[in-house]
Amino acid sequence: SQGDVKGCYAVGGDLNPRSISAAQLITAAECGPDEPTRPLPNDTNERVMAAFQADMSRRASVPRRRPDSRNRRYISRRLNIAREQAAGVDQRRIDTLRRIFLADVPQQVETVLTEIRNMGIEGDGLVRRLHALRERYRLNPPDGDSEPVTPEPQIIRIVCSDGVV
Repeated sequence: SQGDVKGCYAVGGDLNPRSISAAQLITAAECGPDEPTRPLPNDTNERVMAAFQADMSRRASVPRRRPDSRNRRYISRRLNIAREQAAGVDQRRIDTLRRIFLADVPQQVETVLTEIRNMGIEGDGLVRRLHALRERYRLNPPDGDSEPVTPEPQIIRIVCSDGVV
């Protein structure tokens, strides 16, 4: 993965990469707890470069969407008003939401922020909506000094390759 882009590729001896799912990668790399690791093929570097080139050409063809500055201005103005009307703990909560939603957010969140702006949601309704978005997408402030959203437990798997750690 790199930034918001995540991808897995299978590259055979012919150096022809094909996209695979993360589940397919885990299935291919998973082994038993007592099974020893297998050495990497001699042409591992060539295979990695083939996958890298495939990924770069795929990324070049996909236009990047820029965050909507209108959403940020709307959120900023409305949270400033809500902060003036709030007191104590609510002000800290609003400051945390402000740091989260005025920073870079995933595209799904940006779409929801556009809907919020179009509906004209303000005040406590806006604060509740942003807090729900924060929990749903597990968003934390860029500096990370506020209460973190607890992540879901993950399944740990054993990978039998010297190249995957």
